Amino acid sequence: MSGLEKDYPKPAEKPADTSYPPYADNFPQEQHQYGPFQPIKASQKQK
Repeated sequence: MSGLEKDYPKPAEKPADTSYPPYADNFPQEQHQYGPFQPIKASQKQK
């Protein structure tokens, strides 16, 4: 699908469980899809 980057112009504001890149972190796409989400959420709070 094209244009998905326009859904969240600021990747840092994407929910932890968004299943498609780009991401504002180094967690793998699989973790964004299936979890665990807590480490991602903790990382987002630190920013």
